[in-house]
Amino acid sequence: MTTNKDITDFLLKKIYNELNALHLSSIRFLQSRSRIHICIHELRTNNKKIRALLRLIKSDISANDYILYNSFYRDMNRDIAVYRDISSQIELLSNIKKNFRNELVKKAVNDAIKQFKINRKVVLQLYLSGNLRNDYMQALEEKTISLNILTEEIKIENVIGKGVKSSYRNAVKLFNKCLKTNNDDDFHEWRKNVKYLLYQFKTIRSLWPSVINAYISELNLLSSYLGNIHDLSLFKVLLTQNQIKTENQQLKKSLQASVRNQLHQLKNKSTVLGKLIFVEKAKDFCGRLESYYYALKQN
Repeated sequence: MTTNKDITDFLLKKIYNELNALHLSSIRFLQSRSRIHICIHELRTNNKKIRALLRLIKSDISANDYILYNSFYRDMNRDIAVYRDISSQIELLSNIKKNFRNELVKKAVNDAIKQFKINRKVVLQLYLSGNLRNDYMQALEEKTISLNILTEEIKIENVIGKGVKSSYRNAVKLFNKCLKTNNDDDFHEWRKNVKYLLYQFKTIRSLWPSVINAYISELNLLSSYLGNIHDLSLFKVLLTQNQIKTENQQLKKSLQASVRNQLHQLKNKSTVLGKLIFVEKAKDFCGRLESYYYALKQN
């Protein structure tokens, strides 16, 4: 367990350093002209982590600043999503293909992958030749400086008592919605909030590493289940849109039935795990985190 007598400074520096590191790596990803599809994926992941950190410090910055910064990283991800989506579909189909033994299915999926790869070359060339990269590189350099100023006013009591509590409460709210609707889109929204909470837990794990690491491990597992649900949901859409081409209608129906069965099993696993992770109310859970903080602070 960390027994640093100044745990407050330790956590504040961690938030400050993580924000800086994420911005610097994002600029490098934008500068890169190789492995573009991977750089775009990492850039989008960085933006999600930054938005998770913004939620941690939300109560200590003005509402206008929060809206300004949060919308900036959200809009950047939306702008570059078109360059990432085709790669996501290729990765999705490559993973899905492993679950099927039927050679006709594999051929149909391979044909779709080949077409997506052709389309990706065209899309990524547009990305390299446009102004989007340079515009966002400049904007990220400016955001790094201005965010450093904002983080000077952060209080760790609010990071835990308001930031984590809000994310935990949102995750519980979306989990309960999933239990009621069983809707694929609702599970995707729950997944996004679980990831925010996961990133935040990694930031504050030094409050009590052995305890918080257990939550991180379970949230990682839950995120994996929810990611697989999202992949299968997208595959279901590709089947519906006939992007997986097969003349055999019986085979197509069999595929759809297999997807429905896998979704059902994954949703059951997710909800069982969710009930364990989110068994406590937000105020009780974050009350314990605050107790860890004050105990360390007294040391």
